[in-house]
Amino acid sequence: MIGADEFRTSKVNNDRDLVDMTKRNKKRHRILKKQTAKARKRQRLIRSKIVGRQKTEAQALSKPHDKIAGIHTYLTPFGVVVSEQNPEAMHLHNLGGVQVHRPRIAAEVQVRGEAEKSLRSKHSPGKYVEQNEINHVLQGHFQFYDDELKRIIPMIGSRHFMEFVLSQYDQSCKVDVLFKKSQLSAEDSEYWSGMGQCWRRALKYLAECTCLLAPDEAPSAPEQMVLDLTDRAIICAENLVKLSALSDQTYMLFPDRTELIISESGELNYLDLRVHPEIGSDFQERVRRDLSVRGKYNDLDYPLFDKTIRADELNPGFNEVFGIDYEECFSLFESIFRDVVVQPEAFPIAFVQRDQLIASACKITGASHASITKLIDGVTVSRTNMMAEGRKIWKPKQEHRAYRRGFFDFPHPTGRHIVWSEGMAKECLLMLFRDIAFQHVPPEWDEAPIRPGLAKLSNRCGKEFESVCIKHIKQRGFVIASSFKDGIGQTGSRLLIPKQVGELDCLAYSPTTQQLALLECKLVQSGMEAARLRDDIQQFTNVKNGYFLKYQRKLEWLRANTSAVCRALESLPDAPAQITPTHIAGAIVTLYPSFASHLSPPVPCVSLGELFSEWDRLKSWPYPAGLFPV
Repeated sequence: MIGADEFRTSKVNNDRDLVDMTKRNKKRHRILKKQTAKARKRQRLIRSKIVGRQKTEAQALSKPHDKIAGIHTYLTPFGVVVSEQNPEAMHLHNLGGVQVHRPRIAAEVQVRGEAEKSLRSKHSPGKYVEQNEINHVLQGHFQFYDDELKRIIPMIGSRHFMEFVLSQYDQSCKVDVLFKKSQLSAEDSEYWSGMGQCWRRALKYLAECTCLLAPDEAPSAPEQMVLDLTDRAIICAENLVKLSALSDQTYMLFPDRTELIISESGELNYLDLRVHPEIGSDFQERVRRDLSVRGKYNDLDYPLFDKTIRADELNPGFNEVFGIDYEECFSLFESIFRDVVVQPEAFPIAFVQRDQLIASACKITGASHASITKLIDGVTVSRTNMMAEGRKIWKPKQEHRAYRRGFFDFPHPTGRHIVWSEGMAKECLLMLFRDIAFQHVPPEWDEAPIRPGLAKLSNRCGKEFESVCIKHIKQRGFVIASSFKDGIGQTGSRLLIPKQVGELDCLAYSPTTQQLALLECKLVQSGMEAARLRDDIQQFTNVKNGYFLKYQRKLEWLRANTSAVCRALESLPDAPAQITPTHIAGAIVTLYPSFASHLSPPVPCVSLGELFSEWDRLKSWPYPAGLFPV
């Protein structure tokens, strides 16, 4: 089975970069400027010469304005860009020894100029603060890139282009592993943090667009145009990713706290989206720190990836539906990755006849053709399903996209084929593997015999996560740590917990510090797209039944009934004779950092790794905001 250790080093993370896309936009421009720093120093004379000219002379922005000894300069509305890149050759950027394709500066300058001109033709410089007005600007800018991509894809969409895109995704996986392991240089790390995840999402979208086209083997565009068009396609896809995120951020997360500024002509950053006051600016860093310490406190992200729990709850349903158990289903995909031979052609990408793949899987597993077809279809992106669903990049919750599906259905004269990037396919399977714990399965797999097992698995995972928190708090000197569903204590000292208060996930007492700890343990789905952040926020902040409100009720009840609670705890086996707390220590604990934690929780809302790593560093309860006197 695929392990969660691999998940921590390779999952999409979809795990960390859409909180404030505006900052990334600025960072990208800073990186562009840094790349040309050496060339500027060597060419001070020519720069001063060009800067002195009128900006109206800059017409063909895609062509170098001057060339001297391999230096290419571009006069743009925002100043001079100087580059050592050969504008006629593909640009490969080295990141930690891994070569990745990046659009040439010549293409960046040209497309940027066209986009800015289009924006300024519709909107005046100034500040925009009304939600609908901001989205109107963003959506109009989005339309420019969307129209351009729709023009380009039919010209270059092909099996060749698909394999190029997927091979680049495999390269991105290698870089992302180096980044997460802090094995990139400081410069490469900054570069990757600014563009890496956006580029990866853009590559996925380009693969989806190509799949939708159902194209021929080779591009229809003349060979001399393919490089230019490929660069433009990537630039457009990246900007579609960014603008979708910015629009979602405005509409879903901060509708009343956002302002958009269109600068006067001549500014480098002509479109700037700001959130006031700034919220969650350190969330990315929190996610990264949590990733670095999580394994110390919770190996393999238990219980989300525990094989035994999944086998216990899911094997009966999967056997009934597919004729093989749950573990065999996922082992099948591992065998596909291991056994499929990639042809030694231009790009090392698997391209396999679908019928042959299904027949081989039937032979390996002994399952029926119909069962294997359902399994494969459940992890495949197809033109038919994307068209039926109306695939849009700004709809991240759509099923038929490269999120939990890593295989692509592709036409071929010899019959339908399946094509995939091994890195992307494994990441998507890991996302599916994780989300099954939250009762999500592909619609192709969603049959009645499976559903009871999904519900049991979800409930059991929640209980197991509580047990992990209880284990850690016991290791730090707390006793009688346990969850209490409807009452505390025994016989005459038993105290009933009111229904409106609900179960206490973890209540514990430390004789040493005289603290009574109340932890609320929430195993919730993680995600970094705005729609998923919105769901996360809604779960915690809902004014009727959000987790913050529920915790507040529990805390208030505990504070109002501390003496009775202590007497009830004293009646439990192995409890101290006297429980005399001076403070109540409270926290809401999640497996992964939650963005909702930035929205005024009643107590600290932190991940398991954050709580216990800080506790160990300070050798005491780490959050004064979560301490309440008795």
